[in-house]
Amino acid sequence: MIFVTLSGMMHLNSAETYDIEEDKWTQLSPMTAKRIGVAVAVLDRCLYAIGGFDNEKRLRSVECYCPDTKKWSMVAPMNSPRSGAGSAALNGRLYAIGGYNGITQLNSAECYDPQENKWTIISPMNTHRSALNVAVVDSRLYALGGYDGERFLSSIEIYDHVTDTWEIICAQMPVGKSGAGIAVGIKPSS
Repeated sequence: MIFVTLSGMMHLNSAETYDIEEDKWTQLSPMTAKRIGVAVAVLDRCLYAIGGFDNEKRLRSVECYCPDTKKWSMVAPMNSPRSGAGSAALNGRLYAIGGYNGITQLNSAECYDPQENKWTIISPMNTHRSALNVAVVDSRLYALGGYDGERFLSSIEIYDHVTDTWEIICAQMPVGKSGAGIAVGIKPSS
């Protein structure tokens, strides 16, 4: 588990890892950029820090931490600056979804191919969302909640990477949520 930190009003470029077996936190090498509102995801054992805000501007930049070299390296920047985006890895690709570009909440989304080191625009969501949660379930991306610039959202959209389409599902969360955490678990057997 990796955390990028903010201390008071000071933006940091630090990250730590937690070892479950040793019950211990260890400092990683610092990132190139200081970031808050950064999206993170793991793809092929590497940790990606995507976008964020450096106290001056929303970022397009993306950094990759390799556990073998214990170093961060820059990869191709996104097409759009994003802070508060959602991110997940699916089928060997990394997704950056929604966020805030400094002017408005976004409904746009992008997909990163590490083999080509390139971001590609994918179909936009139906709703503009920042501070949303993204998870992978059954080879589809779920975008949950967030903030649309006026209210906290309870709606959920599902992205099908095969058809490049988003669908709003009927089931909604009981209460609108923004910036909440999400995890996918195993449903208990009956």
